[in-house]
Amino acid sequence: GYRDRSHFDGQDVLESGLPGPGNATTGWLNRAIASLPAGERVAKLGGLAVGPSMPLVIRGAAPVLGWA
Repeated sequence: GYRDRSHFDGQDVLESGLPGPGNATTGWLNRAIASLPAGERVAKLGGLAVGPSMPLVIRGAAPVLGWA
């Protein structure tokens, strides 16, 4: 498992869903939304991010609505 003590690297691993920190550009939640057939998504807009910036966990190809 992941054993680094860096909070920032740990957050990167958690949000990217990858085995280690790196230059991830997509998050696991966005990849999960993108893999669902359009009819099985909760909303046509895809995901919803609340905050001043788009967190890594929701970044990716699937549509996401940002609300700040």
